Amino acid sequence: MDTKVAMNAKIFALGTAVPPFVINQKELASNLAERLKLDPRSRERLLKIFCNSRIEKRYSVIPDYQNTLLTGDLFSQSFPQNIPGSL
Repeated sequence: MDTKVAMNAKIFALGTAVPPFVINQKELASNLAERLKLDPRSRERLLKIFCNSRIEKRYSVIPDYQNTLLTGDLFSQSFPQNIPGSL
């Protein structure tokens, strides 16, 4: 017995949004390399990866994203502890 169910999907609306906080890719890469205390070879590799990504800017909904990322405090007390859908 062949039981196929037809599924009709419809798109009712589209929207875009850009988070308000902007981080320059080159600046982030340089600061990250400094923060990680990379040796010169590893630093060059990291910078090459960031520069070759063709990403100029990164956007975030987290204020001061770059500093929280660099200090390792991204998931600090201000970050929601219970994220819907997480285990």
